[in-house]
Amino acid sequence: GEKSNVKANNLDISNAFIGIASKDLSSIHIKNLNIRDSEICLAAYKKKNEYGPASIKVFGDENFCYPKNIILESGSSIRFNSKNIPPNTLNVYEKLYPSY
Repeated sequence: GEKSNVKANNLDISNAFIGIASKDLSSIHIKNLNIRDSEICLAAYKKKNEYGPASIKVFGDENFCYPKNIILESGSSIRFNSKNIPPNTLNVYEKLYPSY
């Protein structure tokens, strides 16, 4: 949800569309993350204009599909240990929630 703060340890995620998503001023801190067989591993973006960017911080020895399968919109952030990942996707909302 909006403005959520999540702290998690030892996550094991498999066969997900999105493993971890942070949106609309939410913040996620994870230690020891394992994501496999998922279309999108991590996503950080703003879905609703009345809120703001989101963040994900991952710490420890991670085993997941970085550097591919990451969706990061400008203004939001994803950080692995001490490394910031550069934004790589425009209009995330339109890509994840297409109009029919």
